[in-house]
Amino acid sequence: MRWVSITIVALLCASTIPASSAGEDGHSHHSHHWNGYTLDRGSIPNHVLTDHNDGSYSLQTGNYDVVVVAFIFTTCVDVCPVITNNLMQAEEQLDDVDYQFISITVDPATDTPEVLKDYMENHGATWPHLTGDLDDLQTVWDDFEISVITEEIQNHDHNHNHDHGEENSTVTVVMPDGTTSSNMAMPTAWDQLRAAAYQNNWVVDTSDDGNSIVVTGINNDDSPTDGSWWWELHSWNESAHAWEAANNEINSVEAGSLAFAPNSTDDAAIPMPDMENNTFVVVQSDGTSDSSVLSEINAWHLSLASLDSFSAPEGEFGHYMNAIDGVEAPSNYSWWWQLHYWDMTTSTWNESTVGMDSLYDQTHIAWAPNSTSDEIIPAPSMEMDQEHEEEDNDTSTSHSTQTFILDGDWKPKVVFLGYDWNVDLFVEDVKRAAKTTADPHDHEHGLPGFTFSIIAASLGLAIIASSRDE
Repeated sequence: MRWVSITIVALLCASTIPASSAGEDGHSHHSHHWNGYTLDRGSIPNHVLTDHNDGSYSLQTGNYDVVVVAFIFTTCVDVCPVITNNLMQAEEQLDDVDYQFISITVDPATDTPEVLKDYMENHGATWPHLTGDLDDLQTVWDDFEISVITEEIQNHDHNHNHDHGEENSTVTVVMPDGTTSSNMAMPTAWDQLRAAAYQNNWVVDTSDDGNSIVVTGINNDDSPTDGSWWWELHSWNESAHAWEAANNEINSVEAGSLAFAPNSTDDAAIPMPDMENNTFVVVQSDGTSDSSVLSEINAWHLSLASLDSFSAPEGEFGHYMNAIDGVEAPSNYSWWWQLHYWDMTTSTWNESTVGMDSLYDQTHIAWAPNSTSDEIIPAPSMEMDQEHEEEDNDTSTSHSTQTFILDGDWKPKVVFLGYDWNVDLFVEDVKRAAKTTADPHDHEHGLPGFTFSIIAASLGLAIIASSRDE
């Protein structure tokens, strides 16, 4: 399937950024210095955007001694939450400072006021999170000298398991009250990872903020809390014959040839997948690797790929269906969830004589209470898998991570690049900008400006994608 991706790239557009020494190397002959990169810019004009409560918010609301402005987007699952957490830690050290924090989205198409509010609640942030019309935000980005470029790119199709015209697999469910549903099997990377972990006895740790699933550890190899590296999902690009980072979240990427590795791993070091079967490769932080090849698809795999809510714990003889959509089979076995498969020759449902882990290569299966007559289970949908370019647009957002400190006149004083900056040093600069400590400009001169290419190379890029219906 062809996907159309819209990539929003936020980059510094200034050719130079005057900066002072941010290190401990004694470039300055004085003891006072800014910890971040100093800026030589005029004051930011006032603008009215929309806050997380869907109300108008004037940027220069209030009369604070210092203002901190961060640029984030809510579907970012790695860099942006770290920045938000850093700011929350900084707040704990600013009780004696008259300050205001503001976060501004770089993805207004996704970040509605409601979405921003959910993001704040999930992360415990209390300061204003702003969105607005694209034109209004573009003006703000320009004022901060952040260029947002929109371009269309064609994403590669990494899943070749469903050829054009092939019949879709389905899972039909009959509830105890007689209601029925037919669910298309659309396996994601998350479904495949769970199947692979079961097959290879991997231990996978995740976090779920309600919007996305983030893998935080594999086989007790946990990504560090300082964000120095994180688990990065990869997909196999058959055209380039190489691994590439998957921009989508794990529950939005199609199953196929996939890999997880620390983001610091050279893609060329990830072992090749099995080209004939769905493969999941895991590369640990020490360089060791393991692969899970799913050569056969069973009824448990189909249930993973089709049902939004079910419970199938592992028993002595494999997985057994315990509950679907919260309806649990009673412990006294007055009824239980019975597995069925569709006989293509006779066009009838048959009860399976084996468990879900042992029922292989069936296109259509059904779950129903064992007392259900096979004849009342609806026949499965025989729809063919068609390619529709208009179905979804894959939207990818990336931005150079910058957190600005402005004085009371809204003049940018310092910018912290990336996301792994030291919170204590950041707090020192906030206090200096609020003039609660000596202004470093009274004691030292800034170093020559960095070229755009050097700054761009130093940035930590936050890249994530979300699928939206067009």
